[in-house]
Amino acid sequence: MTRVVESIEIERPADAVFELIANLHRMPEWIGTCVAVRIEDAGTIGLGTRFTSTSKFIFSRFDIPFVITEYTAARVLAMRSREGGPFRVENRIELTPTALGTRVTGTFVGDTTSFYRLAEPVLTRAFRERVRQDLKVLKRALEAHVSVSR
Repeated sequence: MTRVVESIEIERPADAVFELIANLHRMPEWIGTCVAVRIEDAGTIGLGTRFTSTSKFIFSRFDIPFVITEYTAARVLAMRSREGGPFRVENRIELTPTALGTRVTGTFVGDTTSFYRLAEPVLTRAFRERVRQDLKVLKRALEAHVSVSR
């Protein structure tokens, strides 16, 4: 089981940060491993929304089906993987107002399956660095008030 917790302060209000992170179609703009998102449910994104993230990590490309498990505007976005993906993953992004803007804390818990389990220590280090980079990209995008495409 791998657990990565990282945070960053962004000089923007929590509602502005949430607007970007909760827009699933924009995930590839700030999550370096995400190359595409397909939303499977019609309607507004919220609690129970199912989607699939196509991701690229190290030398592999894979689809991870997710469901949103917690959705509180300007506060929390959480999701977990559904059956069928290469990893069991739970992601939680919590927003906390600060004097300068918003503290974004991401908690990512994963349990590797199949041959990935053998490489778990190496993958954990690489994933931790990837999360740090993603939060920096998110910060730059929001503080510049523009979209940052990869």
